[in-house]
Amino acid sequence: MLSIEIDRIQRAVPMSPRFERWLDPRAPIARGEGYEVQVHSGRHEGAANVRAISAARTLLAIRVDGGKRVALEVPCGQRAFLVIVSGAGRIEGDGDTVVKADDIVWFKSVDGEEPALLGLEADVELHALLYSEASLE
Repeated sequence: MLSIEIDRIQRAVPMSPRFERWLDPRAPIARGEGYEVQVHSGRHEGAANVRAISAARTLLAIRVDGGKRVALEVPCGQRAFLVIVSGAGRIEGDGDTVVKADDIVWFKSVDGEEPALLGLEADVELHALLYSEASLE
């Protein structure tokens, strides 16, 4: 897998993104050691949610315990952003990128045929949303 490349970090966002229509109250949940991922759209590990309203995108609600990590995949041909809802941690890669509550991190589009891997490690309990869909680039 390719590592995902950070495009930019935006801080102090004046308006929060509105995901309500994409959130699935019956979203399957993937659990691992120290993390939980609700799959509102797309796939994570063995959990999949392919509702018609969101078939072309990925939307994951992520909780990671302090000191733990989770590896997230971004499908090829998609561009992603990560919203840190609460907590703090790091995005693993070439020199870890520190993130905290209210940060929004945009990533470059995933080229090639393999998904990109995004490693997220929490310093304290961290809640985030990962959204991706086909890149317009």
